[in-house]
Amino acid sequence: MAVKNSHTLVCDEVRQENTGKFFVIGLYTGPIMVPQIPIPLALTFLHFLEVDRLGRFTVKFRVEHLESGRRLVEGQGNIQVVSPGLVLGPFRVPLQIDSEGAYNFILEVEGEREPIITPFTVSIVRQNFQPGMMPMQGPPMR
Repeated sequence: MAVKNSHTLVCDEVRQENTGKFFVIGLYTGPIMVPQIPIPLALTFLHFLEVDRLGRFTVKFRVEHLESGRRLVEGQGNIQVVSPGLVLGPFRVPLQIDSEGAYNFILEVEGEREPIITPFTVSIVRQNFQPGMMPMQGPPMR
C-alpha cells in the first residue's frame, strides 16, 4: 500500500491558515441542493490520504455524470509527500451542472491500481426547503 483514501469531504472551499489549521467552508452532508439547473459550481473534494512512502505522486481526476456517462471536467496534478502518514489532498474543481442526478469525482493516483471514487448527488431545491435546513432523509424524530 502506498496511497489509501481514509475518507473524503465534499465542500465549497478549504482554506489553510499560516499555522497549518484548515477551515472547511460549506460542507455537504447529503445532496447538493441548487436553486436551478444549469448552474456553475466550484466544489472542493478534500481527500484524507494515508501514505507510506515519500515522494511526488502524479494524480489525474475527473467528474462524471453517471446517467449520461458525460465527463464534466478532467485534470491532473501532483501530491508532494514529505513525511509518511496522513496527507490532505484538496482538489477544487469548477463544474457546469446541466442536470440533476448522481455524479462521481474520480481520483487516480500514480502507481495505484484502483481509483478513489467519491459519489455525490445534485438536486434542485424543492418548495418546502429553506436555506439552513437539512433535507429530510426519513420521518422526523420525536
